[in-house]
Amino acid sequence: MIDERIDLLYNNRAAVPEFPAYVERWKTDSEAARAALRAQLDVPYGGSGAETVDLFFASEGSRWLIFYHGGYWRSFDKRDFSFIAPPLVKAGWHVAIANYGLCPAVTMDAQAEQCRRSAAWLVHQQRPERLIISGHSAGGHLTALLWAANWAQYGVDLSVFSGGIALSGLYDLDPLRFTRMNADLRLDADSARALSPIHMTPTVRAPLIVAVGAGETSEFLRQSSEFAAHPAWHPVSGEALALPGRHHFNILDDLTQIDSLVWEKLR
Repeated sequence: MIDERIDLLYNNRAAVPEFPAYVERWKTDSEAARAALRAQLDVPYGGSGAETVDLFFASEGSRWLIFYHGGYWRSFDKRDFSFIAPPLVKAGWHVAIANYGLCPAVTMDAQAEQCRRSAAWLVHQQRPERLIISGHSAGGHLTALLWAANWAQYGVDLSVFSGGIALSGLYDLDPLRFTRMNADLRLDADSARALSPIHMTPTVRAPLIVAVGAGETSEFLRQSSEFAAHPAWHPVSGEALALPGRHHFNILDDLTQIDSLVWEKLR
């Protein structure tokens, strides 16, 4: 059953009327990024058509950042987020932007497995000296899930992870059962709990930056604050960062600005 109040508090597009302008800017800037950078596009990391990654290469070094996009697990594509790569490449980071299957065509559990495989593939194929896992919105949730993965099953040594950046993520999925989007997510009480990072224990001990826009809805602010302060997660996440002047969409600018507070916390 839909709870109209909860549905509104998780409706970021309604909260930011300028959302269409952000999407248009992302598209334009992403096209320019793919044209300008040295890249390998649509590289498969798994067997399904959705399991591909775009790689953008810095001039030297072996530092990598992998990014998982948002869209409430139901929309967008890695190509919509190529724009994050140019400033990071300029700063000496190789960038991987991963796709995953979208709901309702795949389950959220399958998405999580695809993301684990994509990160493991990157480790084995590119041999990074350092790896940062990052994501926005649904990608923030997926980033937190990767922080709790059993990486030994994928042959990945935990020492490769140097940090994580979860922007505007959701860490307790139970409220989403009462939103309209659940028609696609298909969460029940058991699956919502099983896929909620707040009920997990991190396996990766590198710092995980949990950031949210100060101008986001009360539910996004609450989720980030409670997750970062949770006893199991506090040792790696510390306190959530409520970034002034940021809402659910312009918070991505803090990922692309290498001198932002988000990056400062990883140094």
